[in-house]
Amino acid sequence: MFRITAKRLRLLLAMVLALSLFIIPVSAKFTTISVFIRGQELVSEPMVRRIDDLTYVPLRAFVTALDENAQFSWSDESQSAIVTSNGMDIKVKQDGSYIVANGRYLYLDGGKVRNEDGSLMLPIRPLAKAFGVSVEWDSEQDCVLVSGTVTPITPGWAYYNEESVYWLSHIVYSEAGCESLEGQIAVAQVVLNRKDCSLWPNTIYDVIFDRRAGVQFSPTANGSIYQDPSEESIAAAKLALDGADVVADCCYFLNPDISSDGWFERNCNYYTTIGSHKFYNGGLW
Repeated sequence: MFRITAKRLRLLLAMVLALSLFIIPVSAKFTTISVFIRGQELVSEPMVRRIDDLTYVPLRAFVTALDENAQFSWSDESQSAIVTSNGMDIKVKQDGSYIVANGRYLYLDGGKVRNEDGSLMLPIRPLAKAFGVSVEWDSEQDCVLVSGTVTPITPGWAYYNEESVYWLSHIVYSEAGCESLEGQIAVAQVVLNRKDCSLWPNTIYDVIFDRRAGVQFSPTANGSIYQDPSEESIAAAKLALDGADVVADCCYFLNPDISSDGWFERNCNYYTTIGSHKFYNGGLW
């Protein structure tokens, strides 16, 4: 039988320690970064960091730096933090891809809410938008600067047009109700891109029901446009109306499994594929 002597044990422990020096901790994958709020550095634990080109800040630390009287609560049922500050309510759902501030749906730019040792961290810009403060990158000092007076975001009831949300959420659900949230936002963004282009009508309703060159969206012909949208499709519509950007200036999309993409390939520029839809820009844009 092999016996481990004290000498051999010490040697084994030394080898384990040496090997551990070459193991890169998970936190080393992140890049720490400095954030200054009105000239004061945000010192927090977890630390501010860059992840996938997004600056993440701890929710509690960031909000408290703007409002020391802010109140925080946690809902086990929805796995969400509720923040009350300056007459504004903010809901932050763990692992969520957006936050809701005063009824406004703010996309996290492809990021998500992260839970690190009990602290929720999320991209800084949507939080700054909720509080009405500006965020700038200081290339000389290699840091993020937050400035301005706190001005709570205009509430959703005053910002969103009811008819716009109604029709945009309906076309999103009928075209992409089975897609991911990102895929649903992309469809909504195509409609909004068309509305903002002089080559199409200037209202969401008229873009959706435009028939000048034939039916633009098949749900308007088969009647599925009138199905009640899901909560997620309504959220996608509001996220798009609040500036969520996932397909840039694309004005076209199609599902190649059920439609020919020949015209798009000849006349447009392929941009990306999200779920079952391919998105294009160019063409008549």
